[in-house]
Amino acid sequence: MLKICQILKIAKSTYYYQTNNCVNYDVNNYEEEVISAFNKSPKIYGARKIKAVLMRKDIILSCRKIRLLMIKNNLVSK
Repeated sequence: MLKICQILKIAKSTYYYQTNNCVNYDVNNYEEEVISAFNKSPKIYGARKIKAVLMRKDIILSCRKIRLLMIKNNLVSK
């Protein structure tokens, strides 16, 4: 860890502060958003298009997380 901080020229305290205070979000909070975006389309949107819809709402989720939520809720695009 010390080597990385030296290479990046940051203090160790800065590194530990940032890692302990990063924003953790719960993906399940956005489950309803994914389901509603899928249902608003004629059930043809896949993970990439749902990601674009959510980005317009300032919700940032990866395609992988969206795909996992779709599998969990049995959402399959045509």
